[in-house]
Amino acid sequence: MIQKFLKAVLFSSFVFAIHPPLHAQSIGDWEIFSSYSTINSVSFDNVDTYYVLTQGGLFVVEDDIIISRFTTIDGMHRLDAIESIFDELNNRLIIAYTDGVIDVFNVDNQSFEKIDDIARVNEFTSKMINHFELQHNELVVATDFGVVVFDRNQLYVTNSYLNIGEFPRGSTVYDVTFYDDSIFVATSQGIASALSSSNLVDANEWNTKKLSESNNLEVTEVEESNTFLLAISDDSLYSWNNGAWKVLDNQPLNNPSILESYEDEILIGNINKIQSISENNETTDIFVSDKENITTIRSINSDLLIGTRENGLIELTSSSQIFKPSGPYLNFFSETEYKDGILLASSTSQFPQSDPFNSIRGYYIYNNGWENYNRNTNTTLDEFSYAMAYTIDITDDDYFIGSWGDGIAIHSRLNNEIRVFDTTNSDFTGISANSSYIVISGIDTDSFNNTWVISFLSDLPLNVYSKESDEWTHFSSLPINNDELYFRLFVDSKNKLWIPLIDVSNNGKGLLIIDTGQNVFDESDDTYRKLTLSVDEGNLPDNNVIAIAEDKNGEIWIGTERGIARFIFPDFIVSTNNPSEYTAQWLINADTSATSRFLLRDINVSSIAVNSANQKWVGSVNQGIWLLNEDGSEIIARFTAENSPLISNNIEDITIDNERGVVYISTDLGLISLVETAKKPVNTLRDLKVYPNPFVYSKHDEVIIDDLSDQTTIKIVGADGSVFNSFQTKGGRHSWDGLDEYGKELSSGVYFVVAIADNGSEKGIGKIVIIR
Repeated sequence: MIQKFLKAVLFSSFVFAIHPPLHAQSIGDWEIFSSYSTINSVSFDNVDTYYVLTQGGLFVVEDDIIISRFTTIDGMHRLDAIESIFDELNNRLIIAYTDGVIDVFNVDNQSFEKIDDIARVNEFTSKMINHFELQHNELVVATDFGVVVFDRNQLYVTNSYLNIGEFPRGSTVYDVTFYDDSIFVATSQGIASALSSSNLVDANEWNTKKLSESNNLEVTEVEESNTFLLAISDDSLYSWNNGAWKVLDNQPLNNPSILESYEDEILIGNINKIQSISENNETTDIFVSDKENITTIRSINSDLLIGTRENGLIELTSSSQIFKPSGPYLNFFSETEYKDGILLASSTSQFPQSDPFNSIRGYYIYNNGWENYNRNTNTTLDEFSYAMAYTIDITDDDYFIGSWGDGIAIHSRLNNEIRVFDTTNSDFTGISANSSYIVISGIDTDSFNNTWVISFLSDLPLNVYSKESDEWTHFSSLPINNDELYFRLFVDSKNKLWIPLIDVSNNGKGLLIIDTGQNVFDESDDTYRKLTLSVDEGNLPDNNVIAIAEDKNGEIWIGTERGIARFIFPDFIVSTNNPSEYTAQWLINADTSATSRFLLRDINVSSIAVNSANQKWVGSVNQGIWLLNEDGSEIIARFTAENSPLISNNIEDITIDNERGVVYISTDLGLISLVETAKKPVNTLRDLKVYPNPFVYSKHDEVIIDDLSDQTTIKIVGADGSVFNSFQTKGGRHSWDGLDEYGKELSSGVYFVVAIADNGSEKGIGKIVIIR
């Protein structure tokens, strides 16, 4: 029996973490910012190296040091692998996913190989893999439709058991174990067993038993030690005794959910407690905590590995150690904003469902390292029970973080002081059904440093914070229809408020534009205009306006549930009486052979961001990302999870670091970035950076010209002064295909890249060697 861990463990231990290496990224490079806090599975080899699967990828621990991390960029099928087993005979880790795909991680060459035999099964809807078991020369796989057997060495399917006794064909199998000379499977219908040597394809060879006669018939775990066998069904423990299953008379643990063998004992776990139980039903407390949510248990030698939901992997020895690579607290991202070298991000999507993570969905600040703020990490947020951070904004002095239900937090950038405003200390009002439940669904700041806030479904939906007076002012709705509710918010460079409207069922009701007049704190001088999809009321592509952005020309771009439009003269929208001046201009496709005259007409847009070259990044719901040219007539690039490292096609938000040309993409599976060509222009043209240098046609696709001014004419000049190509650029960085003006390769030699500012007052020069 384990004797050394009889009391609760105090977590004053060290956190062993590694930081991502500091390296210069090249154009086209992707980077994933994963959270490794939530542990899904732990496996280990024969030299005590731990392979830890999380919601954000895989990390490896060796000699109490995190030595490496892996994500989809390194070849993993997905970030959120759910199960694993280490095959010592072949020195490889076998990894499972919810869609039935198996990854094989080769330890020797650090590579991943995908096996999709289970994923390609067409007979059953769900192909989730629930458990692996290695038995002799077989890999036995428990799936949502039965048991699949692979050859352990060659990893091809040798058999499948889909008809298990009297249970329906294709019943879900949660767990598999071998005890004495029999195989036991825990299923959605009960538990079944058979002699391992029998013809397991034949349903008649299986003995089936429903351990619980209640509505919940599932058996979720079955585990063996050297001397006995336990199973979990209906939140109760059952023991295999003399050929029959019997419920344990004295249940040692409430709501057990995890079983793990340990020599002659079996470990039992629930959300915050682990016990060992012997064959004669004697129990010992191994681990007790009110801080941890246990997700998995593994035992190795005399040590215990505990996977948690929020705090990484705990190694329980004579003292405790926590392994968690540095990163965001959770792998959930929604809104993102970049300013002054800082990325701010929230972790709650709109209209969130019930979720075990909701109480700790806070916000992240990334600045050469991650700072995580939530109820577990900050006493102020915990005091106000502040969670479910949803909307964000960065000002010169503060971070503003609106929550879905708990009001708004103002986080000082100067001293990290956090203040929370809710109904206990302010005049904010909540939703009509619960006045204390404040949903902050929109935040943005005007040029006077006033921060505007939408309190959704509230009697006072429009609110403004004055930094100068440190006071809030609250406004009622303008006289629009009762079913039209303020939801999102965008403030343009002329301080007009753009407010998308919805109803209580989240149906789009159009777009409200408010000019707040000379006194922003006096609503009596406000004027407004409401736009809809009606031809004479704005001609929006759709009434559900989701994304709004202002480009470098002062145009306002909107993304809707059905396409994109722009307002070329937004200054006149509220004041004009001419419908043509407040009519949205849909994007006209430059490709006249295209099916639709309008570019991206039927795309459900989730976000729009403008880069330094005035190009538009467009995120969508389940369709990935587009990069459009300046006027939105052409697609420059398209990125999906199928053709790029993008981790999901479901895009939550996009924000851009124009200083470095890095695009941050928030998805429903986490955060990823891409280094793009465009970046902020330099103030004065000087020496140009031109690379790769030398440029070799057989090795390279493009030449990057860096450190340009905002609008520049580029000339490619030979040593004799001949001009081989000339083109216009916008932004601080541009790519050239290395060809002359006729589309032909240049001869080998030295060429000058000459950049002339559009005003003609500045010139920059670079040099490049071209090898044909």
